[in-house]
Amino acid sequence: MGIGAALIGAALVGAGASMYSSNKQVKAERAASKQAERQQQKVAEQARADERRQNQNKADISGILDANVNSALSGGSTLLTGAGGISNDRLNLGAGNKLG
Repeated sequence: MGIGAALIGAALVGAGASMYSSNKQVKAERAASKQAERQQQKVAEQARADERRQNQNKADISGILDANVNSALSGGSTLLTGAGGISNDRLNLGAGNKLG
């Protein structure tokens, strides 16, 4: 019975070592998985930050065009003299010299 008990003891020790090793491997895999998830979150946050940075530097062209269309419909003008401009006789300075 001494040899049989020694074999059973060795088998139990081997099984215990195997369980310890597999438990250690599972913990390492979990840690690697968490690390990969954190890295992925950092990359996603960096991508969002880059997108926000690019978007703040772009002009809102559609908003500008809409504002210009709306002001044109309301009769607004960018000319200081109005939509009709100014007549050529008012461009004279002093004794009949033309500007330009």
